[in-house]
Amino acid sequence: MSSDTMVGTLSSDLFEKQLSEEIRYCILLNGKIVDCNYYGHLLIEEYGDILFDHVLEYDQKSLYSFIKEISGTHKVIERVFNQRIKGETHKVRYRGMLDIHNHILISGYIEKTVEITRYTFPETMKTIFNELQFMFILIDHDNQVLFSSDQYINIVKTYEKENKCKHPFGEVIRNMACIMRLNKINIERYHYLEDKLYHIYGIYHQEVNHISFTFNEIEKTEEFEKLIQYKQQMESVSQLAAGFAHELRNPLSVIRGFIQLSTLTNSMDKYYRTILSEIDRMNTILDDFLSLSRKSTKKKGSIPQTIFKSIMPLIHSECLLRNILLKCDIEPSAREINLDESMIKQVLLNILRNSVEAFEEEQENKTFIVQGKTSENAYTLIITDNGPGMEQTVLDQLGKPFFTTKANGTGIGLPMCKKIIKDHHGTFIINSNLGEGTEIIIKLPFI
Repeated sequence: MSSDTMVGTLSSDLFEKQLSEEIRYCILLNGKIVDCNYYGHLLIEEYGDILFDHVLEYDQKSLYSFIKEISGTHKVIERVFNQRIKGETHKVRYRGMLDIHNHILISGYIEKTVEITRYTFPETMKTIFNELQFMFILIDHDNQVLFSSDQYINIVKTYEKENKCKHPFGEVIRNMACIMRLNKINIERYHYLEDKLYHIYGIYHQEVNHISFTFNEIEKTEEFEKLIQYKQQMESVSQLAAGFAHELRNPLSVIRGFIQLSTLTNSMDKYYRTILSEIDRMNTILDDFLSLSRKSTKKKGSIPQTIFKSIMPLIHSECLLRNILLKCDIEPSAREINLDESMIKQVLLNILRNSVEAFEEEQENKTFIVQGKTSENAYTLIITDNGPGMEQTVLDQLGKPFFTTKANGTGIGLPMCKKIIKDHHGTFIINSNLGEGTEIIIKLPFI
């Protein structure tokens, strides 16, 4: 047989399809496969043309490092990855290098391993976990379920039967497992589902690459309510960060200007009081902002206009950034209200956030009005906007836990506002007309 005939035989379809199991790719730095052999083409049909999607989640970071390392040298680099092939997980040994045209070329083959008996969860342990109050699930290195308790199975089956879709716990488990294997750590998460809060704790068993999860339903205790309150506080603080920075920039500009002026005129004494007053103003702004992130404290007697006026600069900044006209008329009162300052501020910021998010971007003359009025027994706060308003059907549902009209809303904000006002022995009323705007009336009793 001539050498030409031999070369033709080795590169033929028969050799490629029947005898070779080698995977060959030409890829870009972002993992996109631009060329491949027959076996590589079969994998692309099953898992797509991005190489990262072929390996297990916890190996994706290592694969990126492997590709990046190849792109920085003309040496051959070798690594092993856990990869999906025909629905099963295999260890694939890849070798890669840059060619003379700076193309990333890699080839791989499945490592033959001794078959390991699949782990069996002991019957005694199954009985124990099925008797416990919390749910339990154990998964292997490929996120396949090795054992799940009866409680977990029942909840998942019931949910999927009623909702005609997969239970979200599966996605939560996969996301947690990816993080745990990458960082080799145990983690915990909280998950809201159907008016229930679940505490999920994952334990990474490194020696066998298994992960166990416990799911504990948290009762609606005082601790649960405090957790939701604090979550809402942090969301408001985060959203107001831009307005806070804007509010601090004004006194900083004044201080900078006067320091430059004093250098030119050589008379710091002349501007000392002005600079000091601006520093005091910055301290006040910082105190007001930080009070939002403090956890709930005991109630104390406070003058209402002092509390409401202290938060106006932050609301004003937020309105300025979003091109909303703010009108404020807070009537003074000598009488005190027994309140938790940070919680009442939280209510105001939640209402502002809802109002701001409801405005259509193209709407003109957007207005947000805050009025404070005294009566014989209570201080009344009336908050109005000229946004899109709401239909009566929406208004009837508003304030119920987890009901929301926002794409990314949680439905926690307004129920929490109502709860805070109720805890202060006050009333919280929402009036709204579609196309006209919304009015919220809060009444807090005097001491």
